[in-house]
Amino acid sequence: MTKVLIVNCSGAIGSSGQLFDALYLAFAKAGHEAEIMHLEPASSFAGKFARLLPLSRERRAKLRRADVVVLHTSVIFTAWEIVVSRLRGKRVAVIYWDSYPESFNVLNRSKSRLGSFLFGAIERWLLRRCNVLLPPSEDYVPHLHKVFPGIETRVLRMWMFTPVTDRGRPDRGTPPLEIGFAGAVDPIRGLDHAVRRISEATVGPVSFHTYGRTAPYLGLPAAGARVTHVHHGFVSPDAIMERLAAHDFGLVSLHPGFPLPAFPSKTLVYVGAGLPILYVGPELPDYQALLAELGIGTTLAPGVSAELVCEAERLRGAITQAQTRTLEKLELNEAQLDKILQ
Repeated sequence: MTKVLIVNCSGAIGSSGQLFDALYLAFAKAGHEAEIMHLEPASSFAGKFARLLPLSRERRAKLRRADVVVLHTSVIFTAWEIVVSRLRGKRVAVIYWDSYPESFNVLNRSKSRLGSFLFGAIERWLLRRCNVLLPPSEDYVPHLHKVFPGIETRVLRMWMFTPVTDRGRPDRGTPPLEIGFAGAVDPIRGLDHAVRRISEATVGPVSFHTYGRTAPYLGLPAAGARVTHVHHGFVSPDAIMERLAAHDFGLVSLHPGFPLPAFPSKTLVYVGAGLPILYVGPELPDYQALLAELGIGTTLAPGVSAELVCEAERLRGAITQAQTRTLEKLELNEAQLDKILQ
């Protein structure tokens, strides 16, 4: 039995919280003694500064009990966990989902150059102190070997963290092709580029349905045109799965100029809802191969037309089997947990 401490800096609500709750349960099911800390993200400068202060008594006590500490990028707000753990000879495993601060600045520099330089220098210094980096796909490996030569890298596939259901697509007669999007709205997603690409590749009516507190600007009307956009606002996690299942595709998009590896977690939300995935973005060979291998989605290649209605029907017809394959492929079994523990 290993004593494992999981520290999530992104709060209990949302994909990160669900992912780490699922990881905690997998450790407990495997007979390990696991603890989890959900630290709420700070938005103000004072809140972020407070996160850099020495550990509280509670965090020190939890850290003292652990044999293995599991963190995630960005690690700058868990700097003390890394430093104290390594001084005490504990194993530190970092789940490497995003590259910071590069992800912030590669398309739209929103931080000062000095601030980004210091952030990046501290982030890389901390990551070099860790025992193992755990990216979710092979697409990350060349980047990590280049930036962190000598640091062990093991691919830990992102695991399912939402309930898996197949509600079936309701009979809408002969509607337009419906594409749902329930991810973050930021320049990295390149939603306007994805919408333009899908519009160019199709000839029939297309309706984009977006969810979230922030409505993305797609430059499309709500009705009266071949390609339209409907924003549904925030929908609770309990209801979002049923809403997504009503569409033909779930959109996973990245800006065509985004040069870093990625594995959008929304992929697994769509799989859980029984919704085929449509990926539009730069080449991610391992991610795209996984969509095809498991039968959970397809890639819209640049510069070609596509029969997306037929493709959606094909994928939807076998979605239950695809969900089963996904659960087997992404299971947090003993071999996967050992990548963290050993």
